[in-house]
Amino acid sequence: MKTIHQLHLCILVTGFLVHHAAGKPVERFTLDRDTPLVIPVGVKTATTVQFPRSIQGLFGYGLTKGDVPGTYHYAHPEGSRVLTLRNLVPDKEAFVSVLLGKDDLFVLHLKPSADPPVTVHLFDPSAIEAARLARAVDSDVIAERKLDPGTARLFNLLKLGKNERTFRNAVPHLYQNVESLKVEFRHDDGQVATVVTHLHRFPDEDANFLNAYIANSTDKALQFDPGSLQVKVGSRTYPAALVDSAAEIPPNGKIPLHVIIRGGIEGERAHLSIKNEHRLIMPAYAPCIDDPALADALGLVIAPPDNIYMAGDDGPDGGLFPEQETNEGGSK
Repeated sequence: MKTIHQLHLCILVTGFLVHHAAGKPVERFTLDRDTPLVIPVGVKTATTVQFPRSIQGLFGYGLTKGDVPGTYHYAHPEGSRVLTLRNLVPDKEAFVSVLLGKDDLFVLHLKPSADPPVTVHLFDPSAIEAARLARAVDSDVIAERKLDPGTARLFNLLKLGKNERTFRNAVPHLYQNVESLKVEFRHDDGQVATVVTHLHRFPDEDANFLNAYIANSTDKALQFDPGSLQVKVGSRTYPAALVDSAAEIPPNGKIPLHVIIRGGIEGERAHLSIKNEHRLIMPAYAPCIDDPALADALGLVIAPPDNIYMAGDDGPDGGLFPEQETNEGGSK
């Protein structure tokens, strides 16, 4: 027969097991920019949240460091990835906006809990997707995936992009899967403005073609190095693979230009969608120099290649982009 002390001990042990079965001491979640992430927070114990990158800012009604009244106490060592939370009012919820890096904002939905996790590890959605898709590859596979850096292909893409309206009807097989978009992406420093008006995406070549112009609002002609133009796609900046442009902008005038960006720095595919903003970043420019020799020495004059397409020239070389076979349904 069990004694009263044995019964008390049994009840205490059972209660301890139930408590720890209800919740996990360590939780792992993936951040979502579009959906607030629910974080259970307790009154008696603190919950420590670890972010994938350093925290640049915290914003939320009810947060307090203890110096003023609030519903959730928090601690965050400056420059760290860690945020510690404790609930002060058991029936109050709160929303906290957390800024990671320069422009990544995520929302936490803090909810009171009798059994909160001790630690919460948060992961970037891009890191989770990369881990899911990651698999071992050998050197032969890597070599096959690298883009052909040949300039002949770049000049052919330049012809296809510049003459898209005419060539798409004449040689439609060269535009299979090609996306086109009319846009207006402006970058203006007060004197010189670059405006992107059309984008074409050549997915097989992992190339984006930009149709744009540069406007000079000063009273002096300006010179620049077209080869130093850069393209900002979203929050990242890419060097131009090929630029078709004059090196001089007339006073209070504008010049057309065409730019191709293609792949990453190591020759890998970048998969840049034309639904992202594409803005042209001008290199350093200066008033025109009268001495041609000096201008050439400074790299301000770049002669166009002999095989660049001009009016009256032959069309694109279809041999560089062979016609793809299709089945009876018309799919590739």
